[in-house]
Amino acid sequence: MVKDYLRRLDISITRLNPPEFNLDGVRRIIPFFIIAVGLIFLVTNLRMYREISAEQVGVKVNYLSGNQEIITQPGIKFHLPIVQEIFILDKTPNKFVMEGSYDLDANRVQKLTVRAMDGSNFWFDSLEIQYQILTAEAAHVLNESGPGEEFKQFWIRSLARSVLRDEFGRFSVAEVTDPTKYGVAIATAQRRLNDMLQPHGLLIVQLICPKPKFDAAYEKAIEERKVANQEVERLKAQREKFVNARKTQLAEVNLEKEVARQELTGDLESARLAAEQARIKGEKKADAYQIERVNAAAALLREGEIQAKGLNVKYRNEIDGLRKEIGAYATDGRGIVWREYARKIAEMKIDVVPYQQDPAPDRLEVEGSYDRLNRSAEGAK
Repeated sequence: MVKDYLRRLDISITRLNPPEFNLDGVRRIIPFFIIAVGLIFLVTNLRMYREISAEQVGVKVNYLSGNQEIITQPGIKFHLPIVQEIFILDKTPNKFVMEGSYDLDANRVQKLTVRAMDGSNFWFDSLEIQYQILTAEAAHVLNESGPGEEFKQFWIRSLARSVLRDEFGRFSVAEVTDPTKYGVAIATAQRRLNDMLQPHGLLIVQLICPKPKFDAAYEKAIEERKVANQEVERLKAQREKFVNARKTQLAEVNLEKEVARQELTGDLESARLAAEQARIKGEKKADAYQIERVNAAAALLREGEIQAKGLNVKYRNEIDGLRKEIGAYATDGRGIVWREYARKIAEMKIDVVPYQQDPAPDRLEVEGSYDRLNRSAEGAK
């Protein structure tokens, strides 16, 4: 038991002793440590990375191949030192201000003075041009203008003043105060500047131009003219009001006359329709009467034709009878005469008047009988 106790005690003492230092392990770790420290030194001192914000655009240039990569996504971007490099450009709108009497820097120059077409001078107290680079043309801006803020140094400054003088100088002093002409000059100047700057990768976003300023005497004349123009506009408005009132009255009168005309036209139309209906009715009545008379005439004609045919037959029969009688007279005339004489006697009316009221008269006399017999005989012949 004692031996076992001593052995366990020796093991416990051994465990309490510190371990020996391992130099081999340290030798193996040192190279990796040196490499890590070297990489940190290279990254921090040779700028192997660049941080691009949302308001910037980067251009990664490869000096070996000559390739240029436009970086639009914000964040930390790495590159190889000496072989590659990342350039950062500002893509936010920049201000070019023309005000004051002296140039302060590349983007703050003295105020714009313009000679008008009529020889007068005017100026702008503060004229602002907002511009920015075209993101898609960032590599072209870098190659042509240089890195950093170089593109802000001379492009706008060298072109803006001459273009603005040209466009505003096309008008007289009286015309440049007209908002219409004033707006045309601003729009044309902005278009011309964009045509000149876009090949260099720049864009005019906005041209903010205040009202032009003139000499005190001319300002007073302009103010008086403005008042006069306002009076003219007031008179024009009043005249327009009177003209509109006159048009309204004329419209009312014309409306009344039109209503009366429509009523009269309606009456005339009603009368015309009534006359037309009467005419149609009369024509129908006349046509019916004509048809009736034509039919009556046709019936009368047919009746006359039938009567004519009947009379023709009758008279032909009578002619035939007369011809037969004539023939009979030619053959047996005496007998026919006596027969006709006898027929006439049979038709006679004899009135007997006694001379006396004698119941037994001795003689009878017939008056006029002999003459009638003779006339009958002559007629028979």
